[in-house]
Amino acid sequence: MTTDYRHSNTFASLKGVRETLNGNHSTVQYMRILDAYLTAAIEPLLLRTNYADNKLCELLAWSTHNSRRKITMDKSIDHPGIIYDIVSRPVDDTRRLLLWKSLKVDRGVAFYILDSFLHDVGEKYESVSNCDVSKPAGTIGSTLSFNGYAAQKLEAEYECVAPLIGTHKQVAFWEPKARAFKRVIIEKYVRFCLMTAQRDYTGFFAHEVELDDIIQAYLFMASRAIDRCDADQGALTSHITNWFLTARNKLNIERQNRHKEDQFGDLSLNSSDTETSVWGVPSLSVDDVASASEETQHLYTIAKQADQEGLGRYLAGFEESLSPSEVNLLKSLAV
Repeated sequence: MTTDYRHSNTFASLKGVRETLNGNHSTVQYMRILDAYLTAAIEPLLLRTNYADNKLCELLAWSTHNSRRKITMDKSIDHPGIIYDIVSRPVDDTRRLLLWKSLKVDRGVAFYILDSFLHDVGEKYESVSNCDVSKPAGTIGSTLSFNGYAAQKLEAEYECVAPLIGTHKQVAFWEPKARAFKRVIIEKYVRFCLMTAQRDYTGFFAHEVELDDIIQAYLFMASRAIDRCDADQGALTSHITNWFLTARNKLNIERQNRHKEDQFGDLSLNSSDTETSVWGVPSLSVDDVASASEETQHLYTIAKQADQEGLGRYLAGFEESLSPSEVNLLKSLAV
């Protein structure tokens, strides 16, 4: 059933977003700068503590039980072997950094490691010392004053080779810069996201899915595309477009399920299910869109393009995702 076009407050507000960085730049340039910020933030954790090692081991165990989700951008990389080299073999600082770079960690995973450190370790360190980790170095209260044995024990727990306060301040300095530059990249693709969402709202979804929901899904996927973009494997625009197709298929499956159940309420993409936001616009949660089905959805999309007749996909047991025009065609042929 086709519904009327409905105004989107999200679309109207995002049209006013201005790009911080003028001019057009290559995918390689964007990714190199973002990776430079992330490396500067992760470096003290790799070289001065065992925190990054512990997190990598946790993520390796998690990915073993969630085989469709990868913690690296390149599926061909032997990430268990590289992680083993990082955490188990005594190598110099230069070698450890080279191993980290060769791992090509999903940038979302890198942000997760950094945020976990700032939150968990920062709170613990403040609780056992007289140091306010939120204050810039050199200000009153920023210098370390040990609360006896407890602070030293915490540094021993993370096998620190230098005072933990210095490590924390370096991470706290570079992590926001990495996040801010990622936002700058997203700004470059807001208009592309809006135009694609509006086109699919009118065409593919025939107004049956809220435009706000489509925009939120596409913005989230643009962020995920940046996290997983390997500049050696193509332009960021193409990468984002592929992730839009994944989001569109996900939304379409949910729309079809609503039709089957005769439930015509809004998609469950409201703010109570969200994680973070972009310019105040709620983003889909990781469990909603970037679930274990991400790789499967990519596979379905590529398979449908390669096998338009559908026989091979049927024999392989691939789930079908129908556009509104395809649904109407089937209805017209039904007896």
